[in-house]
Amino acid sequence: MVFVTAYPQHGARAFDVRAVDYLIKPVSGERLRDTLERLSGARTKDGVVNEAVSDADRIPLKVGSRVHLVQRNKIDLVVSIGNYLEVHADGAVYTVRETLTDFHSRLGCAEFARLHRSAVVRIAAIRQIVPAGSARFRIVLVSGQHLFSGRQFRSKVDELLA
Repeated sequence: MVFVTAYPQHGARAFDVRAVDYLIKPVSGERLRDTLERLSGARTKDGVVNEAVSDADRIPLKVGSRVHLVQRNKIDLVVSIGNYLEVHADGAVYTVRETLTDFHSRLGCAEFARLHRSAVVRIAAIRQIVPAGSARFRIVLVSGQHLFSGRQFRSKVDELLA
């Protein structure tokens, strides 16, 4: 199901009823093509929406008046900056207003690790872990970004190294 409307305030409710996408008028041709591709990939041969593709693999990010559906496995890094989060996914950065704890729970703990009080990383996106002294580590991602782990997250880094 896809919602197309001129009223952005209803976006969150659309996903409560398992919408695949939410488009705000006027809709560009490129955005409509993306939605149609998403729909064709989310349906099985008999035309039934495959819930595993539409819900579990994508996460809605409300940015301003738009809701972006980002594949969970494309998110590399989530950084908390004040009251906002920067979600680094597939070469783009989305700024959303949410707590890091709530966002981390939406992502699922198996694929993502909190390595700093203000950062969550997708484990598969880690290229290198380098000791930095004082129970901290420098985490280098496949994208080239890097961050330092927090001291209280040493046990989590040790799990990744094991």
